[in-house]
Order: sequence, then structure tokens, then C-alpha cells
Amino acid sequence: MPSQYVFTSVDQSLNYLKDPTFYQGKTTMSSMTSKELKGVQVATPPKSIQHLRARFDQCDPKLRRAYYALGNYMAAMEIEALLNEKHVIMDRFWNSTASYALAESTAEIPAQGDSVYKWPTDLLKPDIIIFLTVREHERLRRTARRITTIEEDKLKSNHEFRERLYKAYSNMEGLTSVESNTPPKPALKNIMETALKPLLEKL
Repeated sequence: MPSQYVFTSVDQSLNYLKDPTFYQGKTTMSSMTSKELKGVQVATPPKSIQHLRARFDQCDPKLRRAYYALGNYMAAMEIEALLNEKHVIMDRFWNSTASYALAESTAEIPAQGDSVYKWPTDLLKPDIIIFLTVREHERLRRTARRITTIEEDKLKSNHEFRERLYKAYSNMEGLTSVESNTPPKPALKNIMETALKPLLEKL
């Protein structure tokens, strides 16, 4: 991307140990990373259509994924303008939409290297995609005191869906995995020193 500013996507986190599960700690880390870089945090779906999320989450999978896909492209337009002035840190992006679509289909999950895992040529691509991982006991601690989404409830109750989603995520190209089992500040330090430092040094 021809810009002096970095576009980072912090994506859904996986526990790749015994039982693959997910958590939303990425939102906290996205926020902290944006503050550390004096950048801006962008989420998808974007604010302009965020009020429709609950309604589309109740729809059939194809319509729901169409809504999230539209959100990705709308967010990309916003990001292109923001990159003229500052770093952009994305809270979830195309990887999540694609992985959920694959997990919800009835077909077998494509093997790693399949073209379905390649980033769309017409969608703005991050300079780096940070993929947070967390152990199960830590995930449970973090989610214990907050309201969960419909998708999180499905992940908790549907083992087969959870495994399919884990496999789809694992097959994605270009992920930079970072462990996030520590408290927020040490986790942020790890992200800055391992994932982002080499990229920022090139600017």
C-alpha cells in the first residue's frame, strides 16, 4: 500500500489447544494498539450500519454474511481516507467474514492453499493481520462478565461449528499469530515488539 501509515487488522482469536474456542479480546487490543500508535480504531460493521447488526444476525446465513461483507467494503472506503493522516487499526475484517461463511456452509472446509483463502483483489488489504491466540481458561475468565453475541453463544454450544470455524481460520493466508494469554498491558507490549516493530521500523 503506497502510504507512510500502517493499516493493521486485529482478527478473531483462537485457542488452538484441546478444544478450539474463540473470544473477543481483540476489541480491547485493537483499542490499546490504536492509542499506542496514535492512530484510529475502525470496526466492522461500520457505525453507519451497526444499528442493523442485531436484525441481520437473526437472518439466514447467506443474508447475514452479505451484510457483513458489505460492512467490510464500506469500512475499506473509510480506511482509505483515514490512511492519509494516521495509522488505522481494524477490529476484525474480511478473514472473519470469510471464515464464518465457510463454517456455516454444508460443504467440506477447503484445504489450506485453496483460492477461497486469498484476499479479495478489490478489497483494501492490511499491511499486517494480527491473529490473537488465547488459552481456554483465560478466554472463559474474560467472557464471564459480559453479554455475549448470538455467534458467541453458537460457538459455545455447537462443537462441530466451532471446529469448522477453527479450521477455516487456520487455513487463512498471511496471519501473524501473537499469544494473548497475559493481561492487556503485557499483551500490548508483545504485539508492539514482535508483530508491529519490524513493520514500523520500515516507515
